[in-house]
Amino acid sequence: MDLNVDDLMFLEDSLFPDFHYDTNKLIPPLHQGHYANGEDNTPSGPRQILLSCTRQVTPSPEECNQQSHQQAQNVGGRVLRLPQEDVNTFEKNTLDIDNYGLISNFIFPSRIRMTRLLSAYFEYFDPHAPIVHRASFDVQKSHPALVLAMLAIGGLHVSEREFAVLAYEACSKLLYNVYPPTLVHPRTPTNMC
Repeated sequence: MDLNVDDLMFLEDSLFPDFHYDTNKLIPPLHQGHYANGEDNTPSGPRQILLSCTRQVTPSPEECNQQSHQQAQNVGGRVLRLPQEDVNTFEKNTLDIDNYGLISNFIFPSRIRMTRLLSAYFEYFDPHAPIVHRASFDVQKSHPALVLAMLAIGGLHVSEREFAVLAYEACSKLLYNVYPPTLVHPRTPTNMC
C-alpha cells in the first residue's frame, strides 16, 4: 500500500487554508537520527524545515517551564503555607456554625494533609474553574463549607477518595445547617422544571 501524504492533509486544507507545506519534506525518518536520504537529523536539516512549516500547538518543555514560572509570579510567588493556627481556626469556625452537631463525627485533616489537598486544588482544579482567588485565599477568613469543598476536590485529584467523600458530605451538611430547606422553595412533582 502506497501512502500518499496529501490524503492525510485534508483537515489542514479545510481548517488552515493558509497552511503552506511541502509534502516531500513531511516524511518521517526511517531510523532515529537518520532520514531516508541518509542525512543526519540536525536542526538545520529536514526537521528544522518541518518545524518551520508547522504551527506550535503544544508548548515545548522549555515553554512549559517558563509558563509555570510565570504562573507562579502571577500568583505573587505565594506558595501555599498553612500554619497550625489556620488549621485550628478552621476547625473552630467549622464547629461554631455546626449548630445541630451534624458533622460531629468528621475527623479534621492534619495540617500537612490540608496543605497537600489545598495545593492539589489550586494546581489541578483552579486553572480550569478559577472560583477562589489564590493570592488572597486565607483559610481563617474563608467559609468552612468552601474550604471543605476545596479539600474534597483536592482529595479527588490526589486519589484520596474516601476523605474527599467525607469532606464533601461535611460540606453538604454545613450548607444544609446554614441554609435549611425551609428557606428554599420545596421541589414537588409539579414544579420540578
